Amino acid sequence: MRESGWQKYIYKVAVVILIIFFVVGVGFGAKKILTIEGVRELYEPPESLSQMPETEDEMIRYVNAAVEKALRLCPKTELYSTFSIDKETLRTSGGNRQFSGAVRAAVPGIDTGVKDRFEKRTADYSESAADFLKTCRFKASDVTEAELKYKYYKCSLCTSEIAYEDYDTVCPECGSENTLQLRFYDTYKITLRILPGSAGFEDNPFPKPETLASVLEEGSEGCYALRDYNRQYDDILLYAEINRLTDEIGILRFETKSAVSADLEMAGDYAYLGTVTVNTDAKESVVYKFTWPGVKLDKHEKTVE
Repeated sequence: MRESGWQKYIYKVAVVILIIFFVVGVGFGAKKILTIEGVRELYEPPESLSQMPETEDEMIRYVNAAVEKALRLCPKTELYSTFSIDKETLRTSGGNRQFSGAVRAAVPGIDTGVKDRFEKRTADYSESAADFLKTCRFKASDVTEAELKYKYYKCSLCTSEIAYEDYDTVCPECGSENTLQLRFYDTYKITLRILPGSAGFEDNPFPKPETLASVLEEGSEGCYALRDYNRQYDDILLYAEINRLTDEIGILRFETKSAVSADLEMAGDYAYLGTVTVNTDAKESVVYKFTWPGVKLDKHEKTVE
């Protein structure tokens, strides 16, 4: 029996369709595989110059060694300070809105007055900063909390950097599973929280509590007399950034957060208020910034496709 026209080509059409499905399937599969596995980072973590500090005592000694290196090799060193009053926490007794508004309006001037009292120093390249840069003088017993950060995760698919503390099997950026790979920054970020009553706190270059009080006294302009001043520290810390490949310090910062209260015996237009108590939170910091000469390479990864 002779085949009809459509029967003659049905097998060829079927074969062509199957080939098309096969090619398309292989194409999509290959694309998926190449997307995930096509580019792999050949990561070799650079070795630290010194042993990684782990305990509070080791971190203090490591920071001090980095400061001593800066004093010895004399990079450019800059000292500056910051201060701010948190308006959201500002409260005045008596409930007088006009007076409260006047106090809030005076905050920028008080901030500026305190900042003007802070010392600003600079030692250029090859100049010694020994006049204003010292090693830390507190002990491990003065430290209530210590933290060192230099690890993170990198997604091999979307290349996002994920904080070490946020590790999961799924990348939070692209949703891929099992694509996060451990990496190491070149910089150690060290945070040490200090006990307020320790001798180490008093002997280090933390912001001095009497600065704000002196500004309040001199800025009274006959409106009030400062009768009592109290400052309660809530958070005190030392923060340092040190290149672990060279042990060169980049940032050294001393910070305080405190609750401040001041009794003001009012005079002039506000004399009828008697003695008013003002409460607020304040933040201060003393910052050392170091700039080291030279050229450094910071790329430690190679890729192969």
